[in-house]
Formats: sequence, C-alpha cells, structure tokens
Amino acid sequence: MTASPHPRTTVVSPGRHAAWRALVSWEQRKGRASQLLQAARPGLTDREQRLAHELLFGVLRWLGRIDAILDHLLDRPLRKLSPDVRAILRLGVYQLDDDFRAPDHAVVSQSVALARHARARWATGLINATLRRYARHRSAVPQYLDGPDLAALAVRHAHPPWLVESLAPRLGDDLEALLQANNQVPPLTVRVHADRVSRETFLAALGECGIEAEPAVWAVSGVRIRSHVAVPALPGYREGWFTVQDEASQLVGQVSGVLPGEQVLDACAAPGGKTLHLAETVGPRGRVYATDASPGRLEMVREAAERCYPGRVRVAQKVWAGEAGRGASPSAAGGETGAVLPRMDMGGTLPPDWPSVFDRVLADAPCSGLGVVRRHPEIKWRRRAEDIPGYADRQLAILLSLAGKVRPGGTLTYSVCTVTEEETAGVVHRFLAHRSDFVQVDLEQVLDAPVGPLISREGFLTTFPHRDDCDAFFVARLERVFPGT
Repeated sequence: MTASPHPRTTVVSPGRHAAWRALVSWEQRKGRASQLLQAARPGLTDREQRLAHELLFGVLRWLGRIDAILDHLLDRPLRKLSPDVRAILRLGVYQLDDDFRAPDHAVVSQSVALARHARARWATGLINATLRRYARHRSAVPQYLDGPDLAALAVRHAHPPWLVESLAPRLGDDLEALLQANNQVPPLTVRVHADRVSRETFLAALGECGIEAEPAVWAVSGVRIRSHVAVPALPGYREGWFTVQDEASQLVGQVSGVLPGEQVLDACAAPGGKTLHLAETVGPRGRVYATDASPGRLEMVREAAERCYPGRVRVAQKVWAGEAGRGASPSAAGGETGAVLPRMDMGGTLPPDWPSVFDRVLADAPCSGLGVVRRHPEIKWRRRAEDIPGYADRQLAILLSLAGKVRPGGTLTYSVCTVTEEETAGVVHRFLAHRSDFVQVDLEQVLDAPVGPLISREGFLTTFPHRDDCDAFFVARLERVFPGT
C-alpha cells in the first residue's frame, strides 16, 4: 500500500469531518451522539450525512475492540493522546476494517489531513504509521482477541467487561449470540395504525414503491422494512398510517390489555409511541392521560397525539416518586419548546379534572437502556455496574407511587428496555413484597398463542435481539385485587 502522493493537499470529506467533530464532542460528554451529529452536519449532502452517521455509530458500536487494537499498535497508551487524535485513530481503524468500502490509501490520507485540520501536525507521522501498520497486518490482529475467557469475549464483541460478566449467568450459551446481535444494525420497524389502514394494504403500498418489507413476527400491527429508505419517503407518512416503533416496544401495548372505552394513565409517556398505541386502542370513547418528567419531551407527546388522535390524549408534567434526576432539564430533554403544561412537583396531585384512579396504568420506566444498544451503541459505554442498583430503586419507587392510581380489578403494566435482572424481575418481586393488594398476571394465560415463545417461565414477556430480532424488553402485568379477596 502507498500513501497519497499529495497528502498536504488532501481535502477532508465533509462526512468524515462531521463524524470526527461529533466523536470528539461525545467523548467530552457534550451530549448524545445523535444530537452531536445533527449539530455537526448542517449543509451536508445526503450522501455525506449517511457517511457521517455510519462512521460515528460504527466507531461507537465497536469502540472497545477498536481501542484494544490501537493499544496493541501504539507504543504509548491510547488514553495519553489528545481527544482529537484519539478520534482520528478510531475513525481510521474502523474504516480500515474489511467491511468498509474506502481504499486503504484514502483512509490514511484522509486521517492525516484530519490531523492537520485539528492543528495536530505533531501527530501526522504517528497516525500515518499506525494506520499503515494496521492495514498491512489487520488479518493477524484478531488472534490476540480470540481467548476463551469473558474478558476476551468482551473485547472481541466490543462490550464493557462488567456487562459481559453480569450477563453470563443469565444467558449461558446464548451470551456470545447476544453480543453479536447487539452489534448489528437493526431494521426499521413501524407500527401500522390499524384503525386507518390494514397491515396488508400498507405492505402492498410499500411493494408498489419498490420497498422491501415484511410483517413483523410478534407484533400484530408491526412491519419490518428491510430497504434503506428515509421515513418521510414511506407511503402514508403524511396521512399518518404508521408510527416508527420497534417490535418489542409495540408488544408493551399488547401486554397492557387495554380495552376500548377505558381510562388509561401512561405515566412515563415520552416520546409517545406507546401513548399513540394506547390512544388507538381505547378508541373515541376512552381517554389516555399522559405524564412525563420533561416538559420538552412531553410536548412531543402532545403534538403527536393531536396529529393522530385529537381529543383522546390529555398531557401534564408529573415527576413520579423516584423519577427525579431522570433528565427533565432543558439540556437533557433537547431544549424547551415553549409548551405551556401543568407543572407539579414530585408527590403533587394530578390536574383536578383527571380521574383519581384508572382502569390501566402503564409504567414504561426509565432504565439503563441496555436492551437498545443496537440502536444506541453509546449506551454500553456510558453505563457502569454501580449504576444498576440506583435504576432499580427508582423503578420500584415509581411503581409504588403509581400503585394507588390503579382501581381494584385494574392493572399496572411495567416495562423496561434493558437486560439486567435487578431492573426486570427483581423490581417486580420487590414491588409485590411491598404491595400485597397486587398479584402478578401470568402472561401465558392472557396473551394470544403467537407470542408464547416470548413468555418466560415466571410469566413475564422478554425479548432479545439474538433470539427475536427486536430490542431487548421486559414486560410484566400486575393486577390490583379487590379488597377482601
């Protein structure tokens, strides 16, 4: 391989530059990856936007493995380099992988040009030599990552060691399959609004547009779209035929057992996909009452509800016990929107014209998010083992604060998009120990047969990407018994 003949005149492609800027900002904890990328790519063509997205999320997906390779190649610890140079090297190693399409010489040339742009001329020789060395010997590099122990497994599949160690007892022989699935780009999945268009009609419209799609396996209204297509380009986008929602997330609405005409509280509603599902199900005679800690995110729920089901959804800001610190600040929520919403402190009452108790309550609680790393790979690098007990305690507090809002005979559905035992079955068992007036519903007894394989021996619904080709979710239904029974 030879380097570019005119390295000093190389112009950095806009997509690579945007990915580099976003990656540096992400390491400095200036925001979520998607937000940082959005801020870094104004004016980019569609092609360069796709390149920037692929580079940023590809590096975040494989970060642990990339860093292990660089530590093997460098004569100094990677952490000793500046964030600018670390980001350039990480992007370079990712692009030199066999699955990436760019020629080796172009990757090296662009990486060196990025260093000059970053005013890190001192590092151009280091970057050039390191990436050229990896390009020559990359087929041999994985050999030192192929050990049988959990530490090598974590590096090989780019997961933090603590997470691999915690999952090993639960997953057993399926552990490596889960790690592999977590590094796959998930399909685009939508939920068809069945009261507007049938799934068959929507699939036919997709086919007429040359878009490859298929019915979801588990969700009755789900469609998996295999073609690479922007959501606004899908048929029925303007008409509101569908909502983008992972198949596992769609199952939460099915598990809740909501019936037409019921009064439903969606306690942690943002960004609103489940709220719309509930609004569709209750129909024109029912009502959904949606709360969330963040006024900015709650405005997203209100706008979506007014667009799709005007009059069926009421919204109010509410911080349920244990939800404090969830990220209700404007910076965490993506900025205020100017929405005028009722504001209540933790433990305050709901608006006076809302019901005092509800037929159904849904708590899609804030969690570690370790079930959606296919979509948000940065999550696995942001979480620590010591974070998990705190999440579980907050989830329990939210359920306990919602218990009194369930009428006798009504149900409380608890869902989280994570894989830790503490946040899933552990929270349910702790809740039942506190509230003897609730019992767990065995979902195998109440759900249709097609989802039977997703029901655990304890009667919970669980999904995994390696087994079910959807996000990892946990769903439990709890029923409040009548007094004296």
